[in-house]
Amino acid sequence: MPPKHVGNRPRADTPSRPLALRGEPPLTINDRELEPSFFPLDMSLRSKQTISLDSYVGMISTLQGRDKASRALAYGSLALSHYAGASFGDDGAADLFSKLSEGIQSGRKLYRLAKPIEELRKFLAAWRKGDLPAWHISLLVAYHLGISSFWACDNVKFFSNIGLTRTLTSEFTDAGCSRGWFVAAVCTTVLAIAQLREHRQERMALWNRYCQLRARGRGRRGQEERKAETTGTEDDEVSDDAEIASLKVQLYFANLKQFDLVTKLIKSVCDMLNAMNMPGMDLPKAITGRRFDDGIMGICGTVSALIVVYNNWPRRKD
Repeated sequence: MPPKHVGNRPRADTPSRPLALRGEPPLTINDRELEPSFFPLDMSLRSKQTISLDSYVGMISTLQGRDKASRALAYGSLALSHYAGASFGDDGAADLFSKLSEGIQSGRKLYRLAKPIEELRKFLAAWRKGDLPAWHISLLVAYHLGISSFWACDNVKFFSNIGLTRTLTSEFTDAGCSRGWFVAAVCTTVLAIAQLREHRQERMALWNRYCQLRARGRGRRGQEERKAETTGTEDDEVSDDAEIASLKVQLYFANLKQFDLVTKLIKSVCDMLNAMNMPGMDLPKAITGRRFDDGIMGICGTVSALIVVYNNWPRRKD
């Protein structure tokens, strides 16, 4: 979850709605949870609801949740198919998982028929953004154009496979899918790295200010110690206590955002590996003479899908 911005210029990607509508932090937050780390998995796990039927329904009821849960099963089956045949020599199991993967992939197509229109709207919104650097806007525009190409060609392939259209060759649609997806994945990878660097500076500024106030004894030392070591007024102490409480909330959401950005980077890299290996691009084959095997592709696709499933898992309400 994005923290409230501290500086004068508001963050472009920070929601404008009140903090209460974006979820509340737990009632008690200790310093160990607030300390900046590169991958705050523990804090993120504590922010999610426990595994239950209600939580699963909350996740699967979203379009992204349904699609990515299906994608995880499809790519997981692809990996199992490869390793069942290549590592264990079980051709029957390999064929079973291969057919399961193909069936689930076909079923996912129905979830995504309106994706080109959705991405077109996002493209127009990105084009009109005036509060972001030009390079950021350019990457957003390139991302939406690339992913729109992917969705459009993927829909054409779907309609072609069921016999509704034969206007474009499979080579054309394969190239449109793979190259559009690759461009989009490269853009999101670059954006994720840039956002991680920027967020690190913002998070460290919050943390340093928090440590500065704690070192002055506000909000933690007893009343006698505060009177002996400070010359401020009671109003100053109350003000510092309020700022410490506010910084705790901001650091909490800053750490959650750090986790989201790291997983976004991992997902983008996995998608980029998948896209460059698709028919129509075959970048690994062009460079090394061989494509990545289905085991690698299955693992990358599964990891990418599970990250989205996790992000769509409901957060705790207490």
